[in-house]
Amino acid sequence: MSKPQPLYPTRAALIDMSLNDYPQLSGYLSTQEQWAQSHWDWGNQFLRYIGRNKSKHTYVRFRNEVERFLLWAFLIKEMPIDTFKKGDVLEDADFC
Repeated sequence: MSKPQPLYPTRAALIDMSLNDYPQLSGYLSTQEQWAQSHWDWGNQFLRYIGRNKSKHTYVRFRNEVERFLLWAFLIKEMPIDTFKKGDVLEDADFC
Protein backbone atom coordinates (compact mmCIF):
# COMPACT_ATOMS: atom_id res chain seq x y z
CA MET A 1 0.00 0.00 0.00
CA SER A 2 1.32 3.47 -0.88
CA LYS A 3 1.77 6.24 1.64
CA PRO A 4 -1.29 8.55 1.62
CA GLN A 5 -0.66 11.97 0.10
CA PRO A 6 -2.57 15.22 0.48
CA LEU A 7 -4.73 15.41 -2.62
CA TYR A 8 -5.85 19.05 -2.58
CA PRO A 9 -4.26 22.33 -1.47
CA THR A 10 -5.84 25.21 0.43
CA ARG A 11 -8.80 27.00 -1.11
CA ALA A 12 -6.64 29.94 -2.24
CA ALA A 13 -4.09 27.65 -3.88
CA LEU A 14 -6.76 25.54 -5.59
CA ILE A 15 -7.94 28.48 -7.71
CA ASP A 16 -4.74 28.58 -9.79
CA MET A 17 -3.65 25.01 -9.18
CA SER A 18 -1.81 23.02 -11.79
CA LEU A 19 -0.64 19.51 -11.10
CA ASN A 20 2.73 20.55 -12.53
CA ASP A 21 3.12 22.77 -9.45
CA TYR A 22 2.72 19.72 -7.19
CA PRO A 23 5.21 17.10 -8.42
CA GLN A 24 4.68 14.80 -5.43
CA LEU A 25 0.93 14.73 -5.99
CA SER A 26 1.34 14.39 -9.75
CA GLY A 27 3.78 11.52 -9.23
CA TYR A 28 1.43 9.84 -6.78
CA LEU A 29 -1.54 10.02 -9.16
CA SER A 30 0.59 8.70 -12.00
CA THR A 31 1.34 5.56 -9.98
CA GLN A 32 -2.36 4.85 -9.42
CA GLU A 33 -4.86 3.21 -11.73
CA GLN A 34 -5.99 5.32 -14.70
CA TRP A 35 -9.38 6.01 -13.12
CA ALA A 36 -7.72 7.69 -10.12
CA GLN A 37 -6.79 10.77 -12.15
CA SER A 38 -10.36 11.27 -13.37
CA HIS A 39 -11.69 10.78 -9.84
CA TRP A 40 -9.19 13.35 -8.57
CA ASP A 41 -10.43 15.72 -11.30
CA TRP A 42 -14.04 15.20 -10.14
CA GLY A 43 -13.01 16.12 -6.60
CA ASN A 44 -11.09 19.13 -7.89
CA GLN A 45 -14.10 20.41 -9.84
CA PHE A 46 -16.40 19.88 -6.85
CA LEU A 47 -14.06 21.70 -4.47
CA ARG A 48 -13.64 24.60 -6.89
CA TYR A 49 -17.41 24.89 -7.02
CA ILE A 50 -17.81 24.65 -3.24
CA GLY A 51 -14.92 27.01 -2.57
CA ARG A 52 -16.25 29.90 -4.60
CA ASN A 53 -19.25 30.75 -2.39
CA LYS A 54 -18.55 29.12 0.94
CA SER A 55 -16.47 30.00 3.97
CA LYS A 56 -12.90 28.81 4.41
CA HIS A 57 -14.10 26.38 7.09
CA THR A 58 -16.75 24.88 4.81
CA TYR A 59 -14.12 24.35 2.11
CA VAL A 60 -11.78 22.65 4.58
CA ARG A 61 -14.56 20.36 5.78
CA PHE A 62 -15.53 19.32 2.24
CA ARG A 63 -11.87 18.96 1.22
CA ASN A 64 -11.26 16.62 4.16
CA GLU A 65 -14.27 14.48 3.29
CA VAL A 66 -13.47 14.30 -0.45
CA GLU A 67 -9.84 13.52 0.25
CA ARG A 68 -10.64 10.84 2.82
CA PHE A 69 -13.16 9.18 0.49
CA LEU A 70 -10.80 9.19 -2.49
CA LEU A 71 -7.84 7.90 -0.50
CA TRP A 72 -10.04 5.12 0.84
CA ALA A 73 -11.09 4.26 -2.72
CA PHE A 74 -7.48 4.42 -3.99
CA LEU A 75 -5.73 2.62 -1.14
CA ILE A 76 -8.27 0.39 0.59
CA LYS A 77 -10.94 -0.51 -1.98
CA GLU A 78 -8.68 -0.11 -5.02
CA MET A 79 -11.68 0.37 -7.26
CA PRO A 80 -13.40 3.26 -9.05
CA ILE A 81 -16.05 5.06 -7.03
CA ASP A 82 -18.47 5.04 -9.95
CA THR A 83 -18.65 1.24 -9.55
CA PHE A 84 -19.46 1.34 -5.83
CA LYS A 85 -22.61 -0.26 -4.55
CA LYS A 86 -24.50 0.78 -1.42
CA GLY A 87 -22.51 -1.71 0.63
CA ASP A 88 -19.23 -0.13 -0.48
CA VAL A 89 -20.35 3.32 0.67
CA LEU A 90 -21.53 1.88 3.98
CA GLU A 91 -18.17 0.15 4.34
CA ASP A 92 -16.47 3.55 3.90
CA ALA A 93 -18.69 5.04 6.58
CA ASP A 94 -17.78 2.22 8.97
CA PHE A 95 -14.08 2.59 8.12
CA CYS A 96 -14.15 6.31 8.89
